[in-house]
Amino acid sequence: MTGALALLSLLLAFLPAYALAIALRQLRSYIRMRRGKRPPHTVTFDRRNQTVSLPPVGEGEYIEVPWQELQVIPEYSPGSYGGHFGGFSALRPDNHLSVPLGRLQEEWDFYCWYMDPRKPLPPGRVFDPYRKRDDERRAREYGPEVLRRYPSAFTDGSLEPAGRRRQGGYSS
Repeated sequence: MTGALALLSLLLAFLPAYALAIALRQLRSYIRMRRGKRPPHTVTFDRRNQTVSLPPVGEGEYIEVPWQELQVIPEYSPGSYGGHFGGFSALRPDNHLSVPLGRLQEEWDFYCWYMDPRKPLPPGRVFDPYRKRDDERRAREYGPEVLRRYPSAFTDGSLEPAGRRRQGGYSS
């Protein structure tokens, strides 16, 4: 009985020290992030070099993964009333921890479109200043057949098909 009491008193003495160690580690991580030693965690897609920069999970460094070797998995978690929340995550090759990429299939489709160097830049005003140079690069690297197959006119800045009305669906 005295051995159990001694173990319990040792455990109770250890818990505050353990909680303090966790709090100090979190404080150190926060201070490092605020001082600029650790940038905010973002995933960077590099179309030119065909790489994806994955942020660290917890402590660690960013890692660059070639686009063709990126492992992406769907993740689901149960939601209320029997539904579920889904998303896509990339696996870091060094420790196989998941880094969230997005919640919708459309987001993953956008990333795949952007990373394909044969296709024009995806729709969006942010890409408009670069479309002409991108067309010239695609013609130079892949030939005029790629320009005919993936015309830049398809990416006029919106994802809506030409025959789509405002709210009523497709026109007939």
